[in-house]
Amino acid sequence: MRLDLKLITRTAILLALTVAAQLFSGRLGQAVTGPLVNGMLFISAYAVGAVGGILIGAITPWVALAYGLVKAPAAAVVPFIMVGNALLVIVFAAFHRVSRTWGRYPGVAVAAVVKFLALAGAVRYLLSLKPAVAAAFGVPQLFTALGGGVIGLVIMAALDRVWVQPTAKKVDGAKE
Repeated sequence: MRLDLKLITRTAILLALTVAAQLFSGRLGQAVTGPLVNGMLFISAYAVGAVGGILIGAITPWVALAYGLVKAPAAAVVPFIMVGNALLVIVFAAFHRVSRTWGRYPGVAVAAVVKFLALAGAVRYLLSLKPAVAAAFGVPQLFTALGGGVIGLVIMAALDRVWVQPTAKKVDGAKE
């Protein structure tokens, strides 16, 4: 992987946009914040590759906890949110690498299901949370990930028209 100033700058901008979306939409609830953050994770995987997307996905749960978007009773879920975000980015990036156009669609669907299974499995089998708290990390996670995928796909299509070659193409080893 070749790190360059353009990649670092794009990753920082995407992190800033993700945190801004998270903080500005945070009081609107999981149904708004979740798709926005997941959408930014998909866009990050597209624009800067898996490593940048994983980095962003590792920071955002801590921001959510620090600003009260993830409530104290659910703090134990934060590491599992990080894992779910990483899986979402890795799975999507793998599908996208196979086909930069058509790989996106199944990539979004499979990545959303994998993230849902990771979070729901952690909440059900590894953590002891109150049912009301645990419910937020079940099926709603599938819908927020799929919603984020739709947002991401729309923005990626727009970026394709104006942005000839995402940095992720170079980072993932493809030739220029």
